[in-house]
Amino acid sequence: MSRSLCNSRRCRSFRDFVKTTLAETSFSCRDDADFFFAIYCSPGMIEGRRSCQRVAKVSSDAMGAFALNNWGNFVTILGFIVTISTLLRTKKAAVAARRAAELTKAQLSRVNTITEFSSAIAIMDEIKRLHRARAWELVPDRYSVLRRLLSSIQTLNPDLTDEQKTILGGAVVQFRTMEHQVETARATNRFTELNLARFNRIVTEQLDELDRVMLSIRQAGI
Repeated sequence: MSRSLCNSRRCRSFRDFVKTTLAETSFSCRDDADFFFAIYCSPGMIEGRRSCQRVAKVSSDAMGAFALNNWGNFVTILGFIVTISTLLRTKKAAVAARRAAELTKAQLSRVNTITEFSSAIAIMDEIKRLHRARAWELVPDRYSVLRRLLSSIQTLNPDLTDEQKTILGGAVVQFRTMEHQVETARATNRFTELNLARFNRIVTEQLDELDRVMLSIRQAGI
């Protein structure tokens, strides 16, 4: 059986390959080549190779059967992975949207605050003109509107610094005091006792402070 195997076409081709490979080595003689060839073509080696092929085929069949029987599990796992990935992307998108909404809200609040500051400054300029015209009957209403506006700015902007809150609070107190003095003078008909220069100096000082706060808020939004 060994001789018939060695005389097969496939074995003869392999024997020629072995001889060519060993031609320039220390195993270049015909007997050495025949020795290696005889080992390769021996029944034990052939059976071993066939066993390996059978094992490989059985393993391949087993893997195919496992994949066929568990394809549902694979699909479930894949779906789970896709779901997790989608949730992560959705979460990131939600976080980005929330941050964008918060930024937009902050920007709108800043714009509204600057608008209210501008209105307050305009009212203060008007109050100075009313003082010069000695229109004491009109200024109490403007004091009241100005105080409410400044209080609204302070309440709706909790992120203001302590210094900015102090300036706003001080302005509210100053204009409340001035309103009380004008109302007292009107009740007793003593407008001539009101110090026009002092009133306008106080308004100018408060106007400069509020303008500085508005400028700092506007710069913070750049």
